[in-house]
Amino acid sequence: MRHWSLLFLLLLGAAGSLRSQEKLPVVVVGIVVENMRPDYLQRFADQYSNDGFLKLSHEGWNCTSFTMDQLVQNHASGTATLFTGATPSRHGIVDLQWYDRAKATERHCVFDEKYVTVGTQSPRQGVSPSQLLTPTLADQLKMHTLGKSKVFSIALNSAPAVLSAGFSPDGVYWFDDLSGNMVTSSYYKKELPEWVKRFNDKKTARSLASKNWALLKPVSEYRECEADNDSLEVGFGPGKNTFPYQMEEMIKKGGDFSLLKATPFANTILKSFFLSLMEEENVGKDQYPDMVTVFFSSMDKFSTDFGPSSMEMEDLYLRLDQEIGEIIHFLENSFGKDRFVLYLTSNCSASYPVKILRDRYRIPSGIFAPESAHALLNTYLHAAFGDLRWTDYVSSNQVYLNLKLSGLNNVRPAEIREKAAEFLSQFDGIRLAVTADQIRQNIVPADLVKTMTRSYCPGRSGDVLFLLRDGWQPAMKNRVVPYTSQQQLPLLFYGGVKSAETDPAAYQGTDLAPVLCAILGIQPFIPGEGQALELTERMRVK
Repeated sequence: MRHWSLLFLLLLGAAGSLRSQEKLPVVVVGIVVENMRPDYLQRFADQYSNDGFLKLSHEGWNCTSFTMDQLVQNHASGTATLFTGATPSRHGIVDLQWYDRAKATERHCVFDEKYVTVGTQSPRQGVSPSQLLTPTLADQLKMHTLGKSKVFSIALNSAPAVLSAGFSPDGVYWFDDLSGNMVTSSYYKKELPEWVKRFNDKKTARSLASKNWALLKPVSEYRECEADNDSLEVGFGPGKNTFPYQMEEMIKKGGDFSLLKATPFANTILKSFFLSLMEEENVGKDQYPDMVTVFFSSMDKFSTDFGPSSMEMEDLYLRLDQEIGEIIHFLENSFGKDRFVLYLTSNCSASYPVKILRDRYRIPSGIFAPESAHALLNTYLHAAFGDLRWTDYVSSNQVYLNLKLSGLNNVRPAEIREKAAEFLSQFDGIRLAVTADQIRQNIVPADLVKTMTRSYCPGRSGDVLFLLRDGWQPAMKNRVVPYTSQQQLPLLFYGGVKSAETDPAAYQGTDLAPVLCAILGIQPFIPGEGQALELTERMRVK
């Protein structure tokens, strides 16, 4: 406890020192690339320009060991961890969705029936940060400056936009699949600002959807990927896994713009929206530091259908390199290099698809089917405790049991959990299944204690949590499951920080928020894992 108190005071001291030396940036810009593996920085380096990823890597502060150690790895839980400095056990975002026992239904992490989507004619349920149990660093910034700092977030999907900005931002926007517009929720605004309406009136999504996605460079220059016609690549479906992609035809057949989010065109929309926001909202134009976060995508939900070694992924990153170069150029021209801080990271990494691991590299791997496990588990519990429905819900890594039935058959809830965990542990692909009781009592293998305890939130997590074996991935019948077993993420800082430094020290996802708080000169709500102070001190704002 003394360690945490000391670290917290030291961080406050660092923040105070930054403020006293007038080294606060006018704006902190976050670039979060979903599903980005850190090795993309090196793998495609020969093809990058000097203005994007390479400028961040060679002229900024590059943290080469940044990990997200928690059971759930997706764009929702990862974002909440990055921007609160807490883990799912505290911030409460235990998955993209979970089972709400009180309402006996599935609960999405940001959907909120009290609000509506603003900016589209189609009636859509709105979103809010009401499920977040911890304030974000953006909320801390707002409180510290009495609301005078401006906070914005921009994303392709609503969850990262909401969970990064917190409860009191000036604007939260994301891409609407149905209309192709940038939209928000009535939680934030009753009506879109005029500049956003003008942006949407350009119909950028429809214009880009009419283009073909062709290679940016000659095919001979794509040397860090498999052949375009790789038979193990699922792609967009049968016969749709090679360049060029007839986007207009595919989007028309799909019925909305969701497919666009798997292409570089969606990143172009976000970049353009970011540049408009910076100008229209006068970001960085007063004495109070502002904060803007933009979430780009690596293929969105189609990431595993193409995989890290696909030509599509390489082309997407070569194009994203150009978008990031434009952002850096804008920031340098608008504020000067020393007056802003830009950081680049990811809220989750990407695994290689099972087909490639198993069929090409002969690595033991497979597909785990949660629904089948759910059905078999229920049958097993029938035999053990009586012919009743003992299971309520299953996700890619946890099971919710119907413990209300325990009183009917005079059986202890802990016994039901134990039997369920024992049964699940026998499945191919499951490395470990533990009960909520075991997690609470720390009766977990030593190497997994942190992972499990960080991921368990009473009242939201399941009765049994399970961890898949390396190489195994979940697949559900009617839902794309965002999943990765990779914990390594990129983390780079650029602008008003020391230049050309490679930092090999180990940092956790929970360290980012307190580091950004120190850069902004504010108090962190949670002090981090213990490395935040060291990182802040080493890359000291100029």
